[in-house]
Amino acid sequence: MTVNKSTYFFIAFICFSLIRVNVVSQGFNIKTFVSDNQIKNNEYVKFTIESNKKVKINSPNLNDFNIVQGPYSSSSSSVSITNGKINKIETYSITYLLSPNKSGKLTISPATASYNGKDYKSNSIEITVGPSKQNNSSTNRKPTKNTNLFAKINLSKKNTYMGENILVTYKIYTRYNRLQIIDLDYPMTNGFWNEEIKTPGNGWPQKQEVINGLPYIVLTLKKEIISPQKTGELTIPPIETKVLINQDFFNRGTEKTIRSNSVKINVKPFPNGAPENFNDQIGKNYKLNVKYSVNELKVDEPLDVTIEISGNGNLKQLQLPEIVYPSDFEVFPSENKELIKITTKGVSGKKILQQLLIPRHHGDFTIPEIEFTYFDLSTKNYKTLKKPAKTIKVQKSDGGNSTISSVRQNNQEEVVLINNNIRHIESNSKLSLNEQPLFGTYSYWLLLASPALIFSLLFLYVNYRKQNSNPELIARKKAGKQLEKRFEVAEKVLNENKTDEFYQELYSAWLNYLSLKFKIPISNLNKESIINAFKESKVPENIIKKINQILEECESAKYAPLSNEDSNKTLKESKSIINEIEAYAKV
Repeated sequence: MTVNKSTYFFIAFICFSLIRVNVVSQGFNIKTFVSDNQIKNNEYVKFTIESNKKVKINSPNLNDFNIVQGPYSSSSSSVSITNGKINKIETYSITYLLSPNKSGKLTISPATASYNGKDYKSNSIEITVGPSKQNNSSTNRKPTKNTNLFAKINLSKKNTYMGENILVTYKIYTRYNRLQIIDLDYPMTNGFWNEEIKTPGNGWPQKQEVINGLPYIVLTLKKEIISPQKTGELTIPPIETKVLINQDFFNRGTEKTIRSNSVKINVKPFPNGAPENFNDQIGKNYKLNVKYSVNELKVDEPLDVTIEISGNGNLKQLQLPEIVYPSDFEVFPSENKELIKITTKGVSGKKILQQLLIPRHHGDFTIPEIEFTYFDLSTKNYKTLKKPAKTIKVQKSDGGNSTISSVRQNNQEEVVLINNNIRHIESNSKLSLNEQPLFGTYSYWLLLASPALIFSLLFLYVNYRKQNSNPELIARKKAGKQLEKRFEVAEKVLNENKTDEFYQELYSAWLNYLSLKFKIPISNLNKESIINAFKESKVPENIIKKINQILEECESAKYAPLSNEDSNKTLKESKSIINEIEAYAKV
């Protein structure tokens, strides 16, 4: 069977329509960090300059230090998956091993670089260098704080008004490569209205921050918007969490309990001079909109009144204005709607009140002026929004034969008018004989089989779309090819006799592959979870044994140097075993 060019074009078009390609332009950044910012004068410190682009880096002035080793240049790449999309991150580093030549507070000035015609500079770092001799006496010795792991509550503001939106972020800062949260407790916060911000599909993205020259991995636990409901000093109590650190392929890790800071918020009362209709509403960019469905109508016809208030503020507590309608109008229960979005920028959206009125007498009627007052955060003043009074003209009813069968209630259905509800029965019918019946014909059997055929085609199409429009599934299918590319990088490093970097690259490549292929988070990867995943995919014991040996050798290389011959053997074993795993772990 031959396939013409138009068929290839059609297949290509379908494939491109199913795959979304997102190109993100990443800007340039440069940062510096040290292995420790509190050392003795006989100790060493590792100083690193890191950028995300390969450019010329101007190292800072290091006159307060002796350069023991370096500079060493290196590069690495990693793959992250965010909302099912694979992102490749390149990192270029310059590393020094330094020893201080004096005691006291020493400062490393920023490193500089140019990219696309712009000059950039990193952060500066302050290192405290103390004397080498220790006082063995434990008298008056203060407990040292673990600067490698801590939790923190961050606020967008600490001085606020009652009802004002505040962003609260709960984070864990760690310098350990592997950390798993096993228990987390959020205490009750009294005196606040609060609502959690919905996280993205895979949770809040993991970030890196440099604090006092030390690099940290930052895990965001939760973000929420709070609004104080009373004045004075309010406190958000600390969170407490249990974590496992230094968890690796061989052991569960060490359990630690960390407790965050508590934060205090000063809630100010509203200033004097508030209008009578002020109802503790606070925010900015508020708008008041009022709509009337008609200006003139007849007795017993419906009138819709819609009041809409939109803006940024404590909309959840917003109370819509109460209107005193003319007594000649029958007022039906109102319908209230809200379209509110809660993000890291606060609460925004609108509230809508829909009111149905039915005039029972004719004449000219006035709906009074509608007012709404709020405290504007931009100007720190009260603002009153007004809509003028509205005159509605009601004419006499026609008095025809039409009758109202139903009136709109809470469901806001239209008023239905029914006329001529008695219809004549058709009495003159003609019957004719069909001389060519459909039964038993080709068309009959085709029509009979068409539902099953259509259902089968639809099932195949939906399954095809599910298989090829899911970025995570596509990434899992391509995990093997991605691993083979990482093998090429590891082989290149090995050919340069960089054995340590080779094992790091190989180990990272295997962990990324196993995490992606078997849907195991990196933090949960260990010997037990990998073996369970292999057994679920019915991978034979001899293959499991081989992968265990490869990972164990990579771990051992961290502590004891291995020969180039051993490295080549491990790489060869990795290349051969990947095809065997792919044969069983099919997606």
